[in-house]
Amino acid sequence: VYVNNEIFLSDIQPHFQRNRFAAGMNFRTSPNAFILLGYLNQYDFREDKPSVRRGFMQVGWYMEFARKSTARQ
Repeated sequence: VYVNNEIFLSDIQPHFQRNRFAAGMNFRTSPNAFILLGYLNQYDFREDKPSVRRGFMQVGWYMEFARKSTARQ
């Protein structure tokens, strides 16, 4: 399970520009791979136009590459 919130700020007006909230789940398919399924809600604040809120479904396949240690113990 993962939950993520990102806030995008700027040094020019408007200072608050975007907010992204994501939540979902990871499913391990092998020792070095997993599938991510989730939802991302993005809010874009605009001063001169109507603000926009969008939703996205997220699907991803990730592989982890790890080096084996060759040091002798």
